[in-house]
Amino acid sequence: MNNSNADPSLTACDLFIRNIHLATMDPARTATCPYHSVSQGAVLVQDGKIAWAGAESELPPGSNAKETIDGQGHWLTPGLIDCHTHLVYAGDRSREFEQRLEGVSYETIAKQGGGILSTVKATRAATVEELVDDSRPRLEALLAEGVTTLEIKSGYGLDTETETKMLRAASLLASEYPVTVVRTFLGAHALPPEYKNRADDYIEHVCTEMMPAVAREQLADAVDVFCENIAFSPEQTERVFKAAKAHGMNIKLHGEQLSDSGGTQLAVKYQALSVDHLEYLSQSGIEALKNSNTVATLLPGAFYFLRETKLPPIEALRKAGVPIAIASDLNPGTSPFASIRLMMNMACTLFRMTPSEALAGCTRHAAQALGLQEKTGRIRAGLDADLLLWPVSHPASLAAGLTGISPSLIIKSGQIVQSTISRNPPFSWSGRIDQETDPQAAQRWHQKVRPYAPGGEPGAALLGFESDEGVRRNQGRPGAAKGPDHIRQALTNLPWNRTAPVWDAGNLHCHGTNLEQAQQDYAGQMCQLLDNDQLVIGLGGGHEIGWASYQGLMMHLEKQRQGKDPINVGIINFDAHFDLRLPEAGPSSGTPFWQASEYAREHRIPFNYLCFGISASSNTQALFNRADQLGVAYRLDKEMTLLNLPSLQQDLQQFIDRVDHIYLTIDIDAFPAALAPGVSAPAARGIPPEVVEPLLDIIKHCGKLKLFDIAETCPKHDIDAHTARLAARLIHQLAGQTR
Repeated sequence: MNNSNADPSLTACDLFIRNIHLATMDPARTATCPYHSVSQGAVLVQDGKIAWAGAESELPPGSNAKETIDGQGHWLTPGLIDCHTHLVYAGDRSREFEQRLEGVSYETIAKQGGGILSTVKATRAATVEELVDDSRPRLEALLAEGVTTLEIKSGYGLDTETETKMLRAASLLASEYPVTVVRTFLGAHALPPEYKNRADDYIEHVCTEMMPAVAREQLADAVDVFCENIAFSPEQTERVFKAAKAHGMNIKLHGEQLSDSGGTQLAVKYQALSVDHLEYLSQSGIEALKNSNTVATLLPGAFYFLRETKLPPIEALRKAGVPIAIASDLNPGTSPFASIRLMMNMACTLFRMTPSEALAGCTRHAAQALGLQEKTGRIRAGLDADLLLWPVSHPASLAAGLTGISPSLIIKSGQIVQSTISRNPPFSWSGRIDQETDPQAAQRWHQKVRPYAPGGEPGAALLGFESDEGVRRNQGRPGAAKGPDHIRQALTNLPWNRTAPVWDAGNLHCHGTNLEQAQQDYAGQMCQLLDNDQLVIGLGGGHEIGWASYQGLMMHLEKQRQGKDPINVGIINFDAHFDLRLPEAGPSSGTPFWQASEYAREHRIPFNYLCFGISASSNTQALFNRADQLGVAYRLDKEMTLLNLPSLQQDLQQFIDRVDHIYLTIDIDAFPAALAPGVSAPAARGIPPEVVEPLLDIIKHCGKLKLFDIAETCPKHDIDAHTARLAARLIHQLAGQTR
């Protein structure tokens, strides 16, 4: 991510989320997957919006961000949307639950003054502050599940004072919590007792007094009506629709819950955003929806709680291509559920919807049901950055299970609202500055290292390889992917000891499990650096960096050879392991030099491999046999002593003399665990630095060193950064020019 020719709009984003899979819920992305997913993806966020989303391998060149989050291979979805709630109310209707179990019907309860009217009485008596306080637990429960947008309806006042009071409470909640709230005026929810047997008069009151009061104060975004035989007729509903249109407000409808009233066709005629419930939706209603932009919103919570048996016509809606939203219908009497995840599960278990349909129902289609389809509901550039990261292996888990899964990351309009994952600030070269009479003599690495740009002056270039996949495949303990910046941090305050520059070429990432592609990408980047006369300093990552480095060197040398003498490269490895395993389960951190030997065999070039520090207790006899068959030169860890140093130096010099180019690789776990605790496989014995450093000096001054890398630094196990400090010391030695 260091290309200077990048689009300026993407070079300085606020947030970079990487190492994730995207359930974009955006049909424009791909038609082959119901979640419209992107594997091994990434997202850039700027100014509260999604600036870019796609495969991480296609990240715009030069992109960088103030903060980077490693999504750890989890799934990112749009924020969830609950597009139908009655969240603001007062009172309790649990007694009605008991009545229904005793056999009393919903209609009978309503006629007895229960149902909606019971809540109306309690809500009229409550203050705005009391309504807000009562509503907080319900809202907080939805937010904890990842709801970033919801609708809140009025409808429990049925008079001007209380309806406006409820909408003000909704506005206060929206101002206090990180959520977008769409407010809907539902004055025509039920007939209040003071208008008993005078429904037409009440509808006139709704249209001429209540709605104008709501509109004057801009308290609502939409108007809803309950069109049903226990509420209001289609004719009365149409009067409300006409008034809503006159006030410039959107239209929604409660319809076809208990009977087929024809309300859906009426709603479509007035370009309603949605028609909700729909258990008794007729074929003519489906045809009306088919030829409109109106969303069919299903409310499985009410269906479940009322023990309904008449299913909404799911299959007919599917065949007609009607967008289906899912919502909680959170209310005190017929759906007391503050859980959109439960609604997703019920949509699947009760209505036989698929998990992908359920997720679309509370993201993309729910956004359309609120008129917000151009703002949220999908992961697409330009939309609000309302995003959720889920610690699941597949998005079907969101609907399939109710086992305590919650978002590990909640982002609302680009701001991190909640996070349970590690958030590491991006690495920056900064540190101590000494006030000396000769400032140049007091320079440290952080004052001298600069970002790499093609064409820069020859020097040394740091290139990180963020990969754990090879270690995982080799059954080691992961964590080395965080090694590159960990080593950089240890380098920051070391004294500057060079005359030529050091460039930072950034890190290459292993996307998900695609190690092979990451190795190719690293090799290509390294080849470019070598072509520009840079000494490449590789920062691992697992020792799978070895195969990536070897490929990059061979690519570079093939360009230079141009039909001349065969390439003659020598690999010098300080390691307890040969790393000559056969790739039985694919390449890993244990296979890089077997892969190099195969490359040499296929290209008919020498395979020159010298390994210092081999442990007899860490390599099987098969590996020793393979080393002998390949002509590998090695010295055991027990031979790496000061007493044997002259012999070791002689072996090294003889090896250097018979090759043209040197690739040096150091597996930091070759050193004693006391010196290098933060590694993938701690050494029981290890090799002493006082023996290694004189050998490194010979390599450094031989004139043949093209690149070196240090692998297996694992920060989460690195006590007091001992391992990183050792790695930095070795880099300081090998890259130094003055001493």
